[in-house]
Amino acid sequence: MDHIVYLALGSNLGNRLSNLKNAVANLTPQMEVKRKSLVYETPPWGYADQPPFLNQAVMAETYLEPEALLGHLKRLEVVLGREPSFENGPAHD
Repeated sequence: MDHIVYLALGSNLGNRLSNLKNAVANLTPQMEVKRKSLVYETPPWGYADQPPFLNQAVMAETYLEPEALLGHLKRLEVVLGREPSFENGPAHD
């Protein structure tokens, strides 16, 4: 593993805390989580007519280059049930 990366995670639908935990748990084996922040609740930004978010920052180590890392994270969103709606809108899970 060669690169340290920082991820900002957020969930505002369904079981928000479980969604964050599942996201962190599924980062492996491509990523090794080194540190996690506390979980914070924040209001939505951009499109305000949606539930508040739970947010968490994660520091991880990975061998993936940026483009491959983005692909891994986007695939993980799909596997975990994220269905994007519109820009800054709620993603259904």
